[in-house]
Amino acid sequence: MSKSSGANKNKVIVAIVVTVVLFIGAIVAGILLWDQIGGVNGAYVGIGVALAGFIIAWFVNAALMNIARGKKASEMQPYPWFMKGAERNIGKLFLGKWNTITFVAVAVGAALFGVLMVFGSIPVFTNTMLTSAMVIPVIVGGLFGPLPAFATMLIGNFVADLIGGWGFWFDWSVGNGVMGLFIGALPLYGARIDEGHFHIKHAITYVVTVVVGAFVAYGVVTPIMTAIFYAADLEITFIQAVFAGVANVAVLVIIGIPLLFLFAARSRRRSNLQEED
Repeated sequence: MSKSSGANKNKVIVAIVVTVVLFIGAIVAGILLWDQIGGVNGAYVGIGVALAGFIIAWFVNAALMNIARGKKASEMQPYPWFMKGAERNIGKLFLGKWNTITFVAVAVGAALFGVLMVFGSIPVFTNTMLTSAMVIPVIVGGLFGPLPAFATMLIGNFVADLIGGWGFWFDWSVGNGVMGLFIGALPLYGARIDEGHFHIKHAITYVVTVVVGAFVAYGVVTPIMTAIFYAADLEITFIQAVFAGVANVAVLVIIGIPLLFLFAARSRRRSNLQEED
């Protein structure tokens, strides 16, 4: 056995150990939070933290395994199996496409998101609604990527607070922004709507992604922001998080998936027409 292969073997062992530790840490953190908070709220936060830890561990493992195999930075593909088909530069995929059209789309999308939050919603709980606004980040995220979807929902929530006269709730703005990242993560697992690539496997991954996103955004991020900025009783926040998570996921799945198939088909037809010309 050469020295290089022995070194690589040691790096693989380190990668596995680090990943296992992160996985166990995620489970322990979830259980501790569950026990400390108690009840349904604790379960919601605990599961959200555990899922977030699993995702982090998964990416860390992918990155360490690339290092163990001796790949150069330009050759690394730090994404797990469900992201097969993504481009090599995950940073560019995360940032999304930024040009004049993107800025216009984010501005218009944020305005529409805010308006629909106020006038296109059905109340399901205190300050929590089943809203048609959730179709906007699906379109923006599908066409432009995660960060544009984040900006659309973050700014759009501020617009909704302004129009609705509810006061500015920074905690929910950030929570919605994080949800936008998960909604717009489509290109990270090979779903390129603007190129006509959205199939059943992408739809399934999309459903899993938005469910996990709801846990993380509303069950973890929003309560943390509430505690930091408002020092408020989290009981109401957790109940709102449950209703918001279920309502938003319902819209994202029931309306979002047909929209994504529709936009992908439209892109394929346009591409075919251009090839014929």
